[in-house]
Amino acid sequence: MKETQQVTRGIANKGFSGMRRVVARSNFSCNLTGNRPQSLTGHTATATLKEFTKPMIKIVNHSKKVLELALKQGWEVGARYTNLRDIKSFDSVAFIDIDWKNYDFDKHLDAVRKIRPKMTVARDIENIDDLKSILEEAEILNKYCENIILVPKDKRLIDKLHLLPEKYILGYSVPSKYGKTDIPPERFKGRKVHLLGGRPDVQRELARKLNVVSADCNRFTLDAQFGDYFVGTKFIPHKIGGYDNCLKDSIFNINKIWEDYNGKT
Repeated sequence: MKETQQVTRGIANKGFSGMRRVVARSNFSCNLTGNRPQSLTGHTATATLKEFTKPMIKIVNHSKKVLELALKQGWEVGARYTNLRDIKSFDSVAFIDIDWKNYDFDKHLDAVRKIRPKMTVARDIENIDDLKSILEEAEILNKYCENIILVPKDKRLIDKLHLLPEKYILGYSVPSKYGKTDIPPERFKGRKVHLLGGRPDVQRELARKLNVVSADCNRFTLDAQFGDYFVGTKFIPHKIGGYDNCLKDSIFNINKIWEDYNGKT
């Protein structure tokens, strides 16, 4: 998405002087178990989905600057398969996101083979008729990435989520102008869920109904460009200002709203 990591499934519904901008789907970081990513150089992340050392894993997909700041506050590193340049200096990559509107399985698979992330997203299930082929793709991705996220979007799956193997995490696309999951969150009961994009406060509210094990969030990076930062329920102008200050304080406050979260079954 420009110099920064491209947005994936999220939307910034607030901007400077009334301006609105689009934001990427992923924002939080997640520790999962799986094949170790290829050694690059630099920073190392630790947590895993199966060994919960944190209640909820947060991932951000963005520029190297943002990745480094977030990593220092316990987040994990992510990227979209169309933009891998900013993760070259990291030893461990938690998440490879997709270009869901222009999905290319070969490019996605190539990135997963090279990076060996802890988790990745299979092609969105927008049409239940494509389920068989999507599950076949997920099986192939699963050879190089232990934690696969399936994103059910076709409303015809509302009473058929049992068709999605329990070994996979379910992805819930947080409603925004960029995309959303129309299936009610209550239908995801009993399954591990990854939240895809959206505002951090909306993500936290959804966690009251979902067993959230991980989430990606880039929304705060957009507001930081205009001098705003997240304070727990909304974005407001930073008293000191500065892009880095907005990023650091937003990440800190996002961490705070998840401190008491233990997940649901």
